[in-house]
Amino acid sequence: MQSINSKLIKHRVLCGECNSSVTQPFDRSWDAFWNYLNANGDAFNAATGIRFYRAFGYNARSEMLNLHLYIVKLFGCVAAEFSIPLDIAGMADAITHRKPYPNVYVGLGKRTGLDSMTMAGPSDVSADLDHAGKCVFAVWFLTIG
Repeated sequence: MQSINSKLIKHRVLCGECNSSVTQPFDRSWDAFWNYLNANGDAFNAATGIRFYRAFGYNARSEMLNLHLYIVKLFGCVAAEFSIPLDIAGMADAITHRKPYPNVYVGLGKRTGLDSMTMAGPSDVSADLDHAGKCVFAVWFLTIG
């Protein structure tokens, strides 16, 4: 890799137009949230919560939807790239119409016990399929920092 724009680290399932124009607000919401977390690491301390209005200001509700759709986009790309039988069409519809996708849940947490190690990267997707081969449950972790 020669830069963060290396093709080696990008998913290849989104067309350029979607990735650069349709989902760009989602990317910007992720960037703003990531910057907030980097500046406010204590947001993950025990018995505290993240107050999203502090990360996004007056537009927190809209920015949280963008953040959710950013995760939907990433998870959908991972599922498509590795042929996980998820509802990719439903994910794409949520992104296109800028509405929450009801089957993706996001959890945030701080790693403990490995504070001296810097790690980043995605996990494999763990999926449970029903007898017809349809995905009924999938889990994917993204470790950053």
